[in-house]
Amino acid sequence: MRRFLVLVLLAVNVLVVPVVLAGRAQACSCMEPRDNRSLSGSTVVFAGAVTGYEEIGDPLRPGDGVAVWTFAVNRVFKGTVQATVRVKSSIGGASCGLEIPRQGPALVFASERPDPLSATPVEDVTLSAGLCGGTRSFDGAAVPALLGTGVELTVGQTASAIPPGEISGAPMRVLVRPALAVTVAAVLVIGAGLIIRRRRRER
Repeated sequence: MRRFLVLVLLAVNVLVVPVVLAGRAQACSCMEPRDNRSLSGSTVVFAGAVTGYEEIGDPLRPGDGVAVWTFAVNRVFKGTVQATVRVKSSIGGASCGLEIPRQGPALVFASERPDPLSATPVEDVTLSAGLCGGTRSFDGAAVPALLGTGVELTVGQTASAIPPGEISGAPMRVLVRPALAVTVAAVLVIGAGLIIRRRRRER
């Protein structure tokens, strides 16, 4: 019986407690970033400068807060993009939101797919981007080869582009899910209990 209780305590401490704490913080981790995944998983890819940032909703409630970024686009690498684009994301990297400076140049990989981490609707903002999608600060010096040269965009225009290096694949987001870890812990505990009982019967 003591062995069984020890196994239960170990399972709780090792699996349940850390995951619950991580779940509260909405921890987010990504696979090693690859531009080919980011490219194929995006509706549009462009280079531009951050000209605006605002937070909507309650950032302290997971899934309720959303950040809206405004970009002045100067070059389009994929999709059809206007000179000014608004992109939404979750707030902060812990919730898989964008982690780029709120001013300055950026390379943006955005998708029209709804962001599952943000339940807050934003009128007239259809593009979403996140921590795992490839968006990053960008000085224009080293454009990934698979994006090509892109199409230059000036104020008041709309441009379209198809990158030469677009291939299949998609970025993957790995979220810490407390419910899954609790289930795994329960299975381990039950399995340990069955093994102990079987050994006692064999004696």
